[in-house]
Amino acid sequence: MNPKVILRQALALGDDLQRPLEDLFDQALQILDQLQVQALGPAPAVLETVYLTGCGDSYHAALSARCAFQQLAGVEAIAIDAGTLASGLTLPESRRISGRVALIAVSASGRTDKVAQALSSARSGGLPTIAVCGARHEPVAQTAEATLLMDLPHNERSPGVRTYQASLLGMILLALALGVRRGAISEAHAQHWLTQIGGLGRSINVWGITCRERCEAIAARLARVPFVFVAGSGPGVGPAMHGAAKLIECAGMLAVAREAEEWWHVDRFVHAPEAPLLVFATEGQVQAATTELARRASGVGRPLVLIAPRRIGDSLQGDHTPADLLACPDGVPQVLAALLLGVPAAMLAAATAIQLGRRPFLGRA
Repeated sequence: MNPKVILRQALALGDDLQRPLEDLFDQALQILDQLQVQALGPAPAVLETVYLTGCGDSYHAALSARCAFQQLAGVEAIAIDAGTLASGLTLPESRRISGRVALIAVSASGRTDKVAQALSSARSGGLPTIAVCGARHEPVAQTAEATLLMDLPHNERSPGVRTYQASLLGMILLALALGVRRGAISEAHAQHWLTQIGGLGRSINVWGITCRERCEAIAARLARVPFVFVAGSGPGVGPAMHGAAKLIECAGMLAVAREAEEWWHVDRFVHAPEAPLLVFATEGQVQAATTELARRASGVGRPLVLIAPRRIGDSLQGDHTPADLLACPDGVPQVLAALLLGVPAAMLAAATAIQLGRRPFLGRA
């Protein structure tokens, strides 16, 4: 597999966000209505907690989607990797929580064994279950009570790039639908969010050339170091884990992903001063925490690569914090930021693989 496949995938991300979303949003509404009839009778949705699960990129998408459920639907969102659920972690039983909890499980292929096992365990406890996947006739969709199908036209085999975005988008659509059914947002407001998603796709297409050039420059630097750290806070944690996963899968480079504060408490003590810290930053509530980490890391001599909105990068450079900035478009809502950050994650991994002369998956695919 040529690493240029990842570049092709990254360059398709903007167009994927511009496809009509109204039908998918209507399907998300219908899924929630279906589950409510099964669990509670014809009453308004009263879901208060959603568990989100998956493996690999799907789990990273689940981490990234938490803030959508919290901000758009006003519910608690808890991401747990499917391996933990499949190994015996017990979720609340529906008879004790009266239909207020559901499990949303993600698998782009629909064939991930641990995800299917997590769904089966949840259903045996009476929890409502929803699958977000790209294949209706595979085990994950067959095990869940309802499926939001996120198929992709003209997809090619690759480390998860378009599929990661599709999985994340599917969960955002479910969060919007849940917000409408709970009365947290109006249908008109939900339509406004769908319009914003399409607008983000157009912005990605315009920004993509600049992003690719910056990724190529940063990759030349990464190719000279033994490994990298990758960190983020809040909605930036999922993108950080996804970015690290792409560097590993595409370029065969060790990339250690951490929540920002955990990196400061533990990983900063690794005796490898040349290994840079890549920080995925978003605007919003966690901006201060992320920029503070960047300042502290730079203060102890850690080389810094900042993947962030331009205004965040400018503020750090105004404080004389040395950082290699990959500037993202400003003004992207926190709920949608992970959709944007998937672009530099993929492009940087592809550019690093090309610099190192390596092929994805150790050249075995």
